Amino acid sequence: MSSRSLARLIACSSVVAIAAPVGAQNATAGFVVTLGNDTTSVEQFTRTSSSLTGDVVTRQGGTAIAHYVVMLNASGAPTKLDITYQKFGGGVPANGVKSVSATYGPDSTIIVIMRDTAITRRFAVKDPYPMVGGLAPSLGLFELSLSRIRATKMDTLSIAALAPGAAAAPRLMTGVKFYGADSARIWTQGYVQYARVDATGRLLGLSGRETTQKIETRRLPALDVQKLAAGFAAGEAQGKAMTTVASSAKDSVKATVGSAQISIVYFRPTARGRDVFTNGVLGDTLWRTGANDATMFTTSSDLVVAGKTVPAGSYTLWTSVPRDNSHYELVINKQTKQWGTVYDQAQDLVRVPLSVGKRSSPMEAFQISVEPSANGGALKLSWAGTDLSVPITSK
Repeated sequence: MSSRSLARLIACSSVVAIAAPVGAQNATAGFVVTLGNDTTSVEQFTRTSSSLTGDVVTRQGGTAIAHYVVMLNASGAPTKLDITYQKFGGGVPANGVKSVSATYGPDSTIIVIMRDTAITRRFAVKDPYPMVGGLAPSLGLFELSLSRIRATKMDTLSIAALAPGAAAAPRLMTGVKFYGADSARIWTQGYVQYARVDATGRLLGLSGRETTQKIETRRLPALDVQKLAAGFAAGEAQGKAMTTVASSAKDSVKATVGSAQISIVYFRPTARGRDVFTNGVLGDTLWRTGANDATMFTTSSDLVVAGKTVPAGSYTLWTSVPRDNSHYELVINKQTKQWGTVYDQAQDLVRVPLSVGKRSSPMEAFQISVEPSANGGALKLSWAGTDLSVPITSK
């Protein structure tokens, strides 16, 4: 179900304790999380002075519902979290977790994960932010932490984000910095999101435009999550399941250019209704030229790419683009076999300009191709309504 269909259907920081009084009022609200025109999750929650109860519907690997209940102490800090998971209509989700319980003490957290048997884990983590969900953690729980941070009157803090299924304590804290009365910058593990908040820390919207997932979140007064889940499940039964963010199809290209045998291995993200070349490729200034792992490029013989020599060997391909989209460059880098967010500029071999062309018909899934010609060929990057290309010949 697209976000449009959903809209129609619902018509420098240090770690410190954040157990500050928040004076929470009874409230019910919901969140919708989208990636382009796909709705990836929805959430409905109710907050009182002593508890937070909610349901998160996710669509990764089929529609599933996480129901959570958090008990709060007088200062608004969580003391106990109980979650049950099930596929819509019944059954255990693909990951096999039936329920999770977490007890938050003054200096540690005890988590019990129920699969076929119970798994108990203890973490020396003080005052963590509990997480619920797959692609999108519970925004209700995140708002709980934001409101408590806001109450400290400090503009910058770090909190520990501890997932219920965590095998180890978080190595990196989630940082939160407030700007004025209505904005916050949130970062963890090098990724940055931007939030709109009110004076109490209530979350009004969240943008992941600078993350690899690119999800966007908006707040709504209320949602009927059961009705929405039924709609998602009905779509899946008709073969309209949402492709997962992490499951961009893996593909490969093999071609001959002169005496050179070329091989490219990459992943193919989908446009999902987004204008992916606005403000940079997916908003990045340096793109992995695909998804997931860095795109691998191998040539058996020396090549000339836009007039620059590329010796026989293996490389990774990157696409450089300024924010104003004034031009594009193909970056050939000597580092290989890394994740697509790991980039070392010092290992750049060459940077060459890419020619820009418009496609007659949009391409939903990103595609790399090599088009041989009499005197060499062209490496082409095609996505949405744009083709980027560069001439290649064997040396």
